[in-house]
Amino acid sequence: MFLLAHVGITLGVARALDSPLRTRVLKPSDQPYGRIDYRLVMVGSMLPDIIDKPITSVRAFAHTLLFVLIIALIGLYIYKRPRRTGMLILSFGSFLHLLLDEMWASPAILLWPIYGWDIWDFAPSGFIELIMKIIRGLSTDPQVHIVAGEIVGAIIITGFILELLWRRKTSAFIKDGIIR
Repeated sequence: MFLLAHVGITLGVARALDSPLRTRVLKPSDQPYGRIDYRLVMVGSMLPDIIDKPITSVRAFAHTLLFVLIIALIGLYIYKRPRRTGMLILSFGSFLHLLLDEMWASPAILLWPIYGWDIWDFAPSGFIELIMKIIRGLSTDPQVHIVAGEIVGAIIITGFILELLWRRKTSAFIKDGIIR
C-alpha cells in the first residue's frame, strides 16, 4: 500500500474505534469523546516506512511484529505512569500498517528474528533504482487492491478534512490532534 491507503484507512479505523473504546474501556467521566490524537495515528500509520525506507529502501526492522511490540510495551509503561497514550497510538498505527502491507505474506520479515537474522532480500543501490523497481512492478503486475486501497484512503482522508472544515476545528486539530 501507499501513503493514502495507509493514512486514510488507519484514520478511518481509529475514528470508528474512538467512541466504542471510550464507552467500553474508559469510564464516561475519565475521558471525553474524541481524545485520540489523530496526528499520532497518521504518523504511526507511516512509521514503518518512515524508518525503513530511508535506511534500507525495503521493508526491514520497522515492518516486524517485534518493532510494534517494543513500541506497545514502551507505550504501556508510559501509560502506567503519567497516563499518556501517545506511544500506544503509534503502535496501533504501526500495527495497522503491517496489516495493510500484508506482512503475513512475508513471515521472515514479520516474525524476525525467528526465521533468521537476514531480512533484506533486495537492497536497491539508490533511490532511482527503487523508483524504477516500483514502476516496473506496477506496469508488469498491476495490483488492484493497492489502487483500491489508495482510493478508499483518499475518500476517508477527504471526509476527515471535510469534517474538520465543517466543524471549524482545523486549528484545534493542528494544535492538539483531537476532534471534538
